[in-house]
Formats: sequence, C-alpha cells, structure tokens
Amino acid sequence: MEDKARKRGVAAEALASRVFYPYLFALFPVVSLLSSNAGKVSLHLAAIPLLLSLSVTAILALSLRPILPEANRRGAVLLFAVVLFWTFGSIVGLVRRFIEPAAEFSVAQKAIFVVATALLTLYAVARIRKSKRSFAPLTRFLNPVSTAAIAVAVASLALHSLRASAGPGALEMGSLSTPGGNRPNIVYIILDAYTRGDVLKEAFNLDNGPFEDALEERGFFMADNSYANYNLTSYSLASTLNMQLLDGVALRLGGDALPESLLRDSLVIKQLGEWGYRTVIFRSDLTEMLRGKVDSFVEPNRVIHAFHERLINATPLRLLVNRLNTRKQEEHGRRALIYDIHRDGVREKFEILEALEFGETPHFVFAHILSPHWPFVFDAKGEAVYPTVRYRLEVNFPSWEGPTLEEFTEGYAEQLQAVNAMTLRALDGLLEKNPNTIVILQGDHGTRRSMHAETPFSLEKRAREEHAILNAFRFPEGDPPATIKRTITSVNTFRVLFDELFGANLGLLDPKFFMFDPTEDEVDHDVTEVIKRAMGR
Repeated sequence: MEDKARKRGVAAEALASRVFYPYLFALFPVVSLLSSNAGKVSLHLAAIPLLLSLSVTAILALSLRPILPEANRRGAVLLFAVVLFWTFGSIVGLVRRFIEPAAEFSVAQKAIFVVATALLTLYAVARIRKSKRSFAPLTRFLNPVSTAAIAVAVASLALHSLRASAGPGALEMGSLSTPGGNRPNIVYIILDAYTRGDVLKEAFNLDNGPFEDALEERGFFMADNSYANYNLTSYSLASTLNMQLLDGVALRLGGDALPESLLRDSLVIKQLGEWGYRTVIFRSDLTEMLRGKVDSFVEPNRVIHAFHERLINATPLRLLVNRLNTRKQEEHGRRALIYDIHRDGVREKFEILEALEFGETPHFVFAHILSPHWPFVFDAKGEAVYPTVRYRLEVNFPSWEGPTLEEFTEGYAEQLQAVNAMTLRALDGLLEKNPNTIVILQGDHGTRRSMHAETPFSLEKRAREEHAILNAFRFPEGDPPATIKRTITSVNTFRVLFDELFGANLGLLDPKFFMFDPTEDEVDHDVTEVIKRAMGR
C-alpha cells in the first residue's frame, strides 16, 4: 500500500516537474476568445490558430534547447516569448495612445518595434541563462495555474454547449403535417439595419420611392408599415425564425446566449427540413453556429472572419498584414484593409444570390447581409469609401469611435443607395433563373442614430426609428396572401407563410416590442404601446 502511494507521489512529482505551462499559455488567448464568444463563433475557427500557436511554441522550444538545455529555464524563456507575442498589439496601442493617437506609425517606427521586441527577447534569454536562481518553483507554480486557466475556459464552452443543446422549451411548437402539392423555393434576405421608406424621408432626407417602385415592378408587395419586434439583430432574427416572441423574462434569463441558441435550433429551418427543403445559409457572425447543421453553408471567399482578425491584431502579425496594404493605408488610413474585406464580402453575397439556380428539390435560402448597417464603405454609386472614424469589425458589439449624427446620417443614406442597386441586380439574376420563387426582403431592425446625437432622442422617436423596417414579399403567382397586410411585424413573417402555403393554421401573434440599449447593459424596454400608437392602433 505504501509502495503504491510512493509511486503515485513520484508520478505526481514527475508530472509537476514537466514544463508544459508555456504551451497552455500559448493556447489560452485563442481558447479564451472562443469562450468569451461562445455561441457566436464556430469551434472550427479556432483549429488553425490553436495548431499554429502550439506548433510555433514547440519549434521555439526545440531551437532553444542547445542554448538552454535545462527545461525549467527554457520554459521561463518560452513564457516570456508567448506573453510578449500575444500582448504585442496591446503594447503598440498603448504607445500610440501616448505618442501619436491619431496617426499610423511609419515603416521606420514599426521596424523599431520589431527590433526592440527581438532585443528584449534576446536580453531575457541571456538573463535567464546566466541566472543562478532555480526555475523549478516557477514550473511547479505555473503548471497548475495554466491548467486551471484552460480548464475554466473549456468548462465555460462546455456549459454553453450543454445549455444550448437543452434549448428553450418555451419556444417548442408541435410538429406540422407535411404539405402536399407544390413546394416553392423560398429566399429570405435580411439587409441589416434597413429602415422603412417614411423614416428614410424624415430622418435621412432620402426618397426611397424609386427603389420601392422597382420592387413592385418585379412583383413585390410592400408591407410599408412594418416593424421589427426587437431592435437588435440576434433577438430579431431569433424571434422571426422561431415564429414566436421572446418575452422579457426569457431575455433576462437567457442573456446573449439565448438568441444564438434559438438561431441554431430554428423552428423554421427545422420544419422546412422535415418538409423536404434543402437549406442554404449564408455565413455571418450570427449564423456561424448553423455550420454543419444545414445542407449548404455559403461562405464568401474574400472574407476574413472577425475572430481571426482579433487574434492577428493582438500579435506582431498585425504589422505583416498592414504591410501588405501599406500604399492603400497611406491614402485611406490604417483600417483600409479591413474595410476592403468587409466591402468585398457584402458584394460577393449579392453576387452569389444573383447566380443561384435551383433544381427540382425545394430550397430555403437565408442570406444575412451586413449592410446598409455601418461601417459605411460604399458611396451612393457603389464605389469604395473609407470611413474617417476608427471602426473594428469585432465579434461582439463593435467598438468604434462613432461619427457625428450628421456623418452617420449622410453615410447611411449613401450606402443604402448602393445596397439598393446591388439588391435589384441580385434579384434580377435570381428571378430570371428561378421565376417560381418566393422572396422575402426584410430589414432586421432600423437604425440607431440616437447613439450619435448630442441631445438624446425621446423614447418615442428612438422606438420608431429603431423598429421600423423594410419589408417586401414576392410570390410567384402575383398577389400576396390576404393575411399579409401593409402593417406586419417580423415575428409573423413565417407564420403567414406557413399558414397560407402549407395550411399550418398558426395564426398571427399580437404585436409586442422590446428595445435594447447597449449603453445600459442591454436592459430591455417594453415599447409596445409606443409603437402601437405609431402603427395607428
């Protein structure tokens, strides 16, 4: 018995003395970012960064072996290099804030940063190599610390997965019988933050009549008094694609994870799948979790994911990426590459829509396009624009130095006109090849101009602008179903469709509206009565 205990003690001591903490710390930034965005980022996105981080650390460890044969000293140097690598972006940002907050560093200044980093690393190697201190205690301390840090992040991911897999039972719906007869293709296009025509005229001095007329000429019915039930994309789409409202209690209990889970297990997608539809989803940050759960996941080739962009910006790799676009940066600013990537991604999604062609199997296509939502990267003619204010395409709510109300108003109106032209071109190509297709063209919410106003908007004005949406339906046989009125809320979109096309008998839900304020930790305001008055009820 004592012999077994002694052997276990020896094994534990051997494990504690092994230097593995640098590898765990090298993985931690990736795992931590993945954990903090659980439900918003697909796990596969972390595979390459994890593999690269682990491989580079292992290669560095092998290269240090001739200089530092003792594992504990080598581990200390690896830790220093890992920390310096992953904090490089923060150090550069801190220096810029104190030296040149509004300017981009020159090539010479960037070279100084790289040389200084290399010299600092060499200095650390020399000091650790010559030190007479034992680094074994550091190993015994950091091994469990690094293990605990990774374990907490992984546990958070696992907890979110368990919670998401359980699903919100309150939003379950009884199975519907399989429809007989014709099952038309359905294309659902979300133009993010596309507000309604009357709001465009009042708030942006923009007459959107020509675009609406062009849609009607193509057979669309304009539900021109429509409102979204929520003023944030995740909640609005979760509600629409589950055909049910998320009440205030569910929102507060669920937090950000609830809408992501509901989108992943969308009742609309599930039901159409049971009816034999092939589901095609366009990638966006909100649809990442549908990857692998649908028949086809369309990802534009020219888009870098915000998850990878965030990791790159934390490391010296940001200098390499910036160097690839130096000339454009000198002309348009240091964020030029990010704006180009975003602009190309928007354009490519419209091009993919234009080229879609369906076979005999009925299809459901869901395309979420992040425009006319900011950043404003198009002018009215669709040419490239580079915002003068800093904007980061973050995974979570974007951090940016917001434009003035006037800049926002002008930029939104310009970009919306470009989106109109791309939308009509995409619809023409789509409908020419697939004339018997139902198309729903919708905004997920209106605009949040109030964020940029020096004087706060009234609750009534905010509610109307942030909930009023573009909403247009196109049915192959002409007139829309009688239940589709000029006034309709987004939650009823597929309830109407399922009732009229497939005899689901779901009926319409009474209107209910919630408004979130990101500056108030996303506290929800019930603005139902305010919007009902605006709807004329």
